[in-house]
Amino acid sequence: MLKELTDKQKEIMYQTRDEWINLFFDNVKNQKGIDKPLFEAGISWVYTEILKKASPKIVYCDSWANCLLTIATLKDEEQSPCNVSVGDSVRDSVRDSVRASVGDSVWYSVKQLFNQCSYYGDISDFGWVAHYDFFSRIGIVKNKNFEKYKSFIKSCTFAIYPYENCVFAVQPPIYIERNAAGRLHSTTAAAVKFRDGTSYHFINGRSIPAWVVEKKDTITKEMFLNERNAEIKGAMYAVLGQQGIMNLLGAEVVDIKQIAHANGEKETVELLKTCDTFPEIDNQPFAWVKVICPSTGTNYLLGVEPSHTDAKAALASLSMFTENEYSFNYRT
Repeated sequence: MLKELTDKQKEIMYQTRDEWINLFFDNVKNQKGIDKPLFEAGISWVYTEILKKASPKIVYCDSWANCLLTIATLKDEEQSPCNVSVGDSVRDSVRDSVRASVGDSVWYSVKQLFNQCSYYGDISDFGWVAHYDFFSRIGIVKNKNFEKYKSFIKSCTFAIYPYENCVFAVQPPIYIERNAAGRLHSTTAAAVKFRDGTSYHFINGRSIPAWVVEKKDTITKEMFLNERNAEIKGAMYAVLGQQGIMNLLGAEVVDIKQIAHANGEKETVELLKTCDTFPEIDNQPFAWVKVICPSTGTNYLLGVEPSHTDAKAALASLSMFTENEYSFNYRT
């Protein structure tokens, strides 16, 4: 039984991970689309050999939205392609047949590395297939069905909607923009674009309404102040930038503090206040602390009482801790 990986096996592990990551992003960059011969051979194998059904008709769709619209259009009593969903049963029948080949200790030693990098969005099979592809390459997994399924997944289909007599296959995006952490992110345009023009906007991996980016010049002070959704408000901040927000609100930084946490991380916190006062809050200025999410890099402006003059004390007031107690072993 394999209890630990050799240096060569570790090299193969990273190589396998990178190959699967590059498989998708190279497809997007070069706008290759679905490898139709691979996909059609794979679908035929899935239906005829695993499900014991006739090969289905295949409909290629240029985007997620186009796929759902096509399914809705075809869905009627006489021509419905939507009788029985088969996706889960196919995936499980292949995955479960190879799972037992891998010991728990080895599983634990590699799955964290694979899970961090080897899957993207709804192409969820890339993760587990890449995981077992590594074990196949080092001779532990020997399964013909897995090899066929791996070839099928390499067709780079973004999403599949399988039904009794018909399969809808979504083409991969033609453009993706990410931040340094690998999360979907763009402050100037859509972060994901499909062939038919359908697009989606993200800030640091979080989905946001298109208007935050596309109509950022129309954002007013009232819109920002009245926004109750922290994700949207954070997106406004990211799109407009610190100076843009301060100009919008007439705010200025009144204090900056650096917090040294127990785990060694250093956190910079800023206290901002508007120069103007507002009658709705008893003629006081609006005040916020600006913090940065350690896991995503998203900027957040959190409202605090305008009486605060110290940034750390203001941030601590939003928690159960005192200013002196505000230090953590773990942050997310």
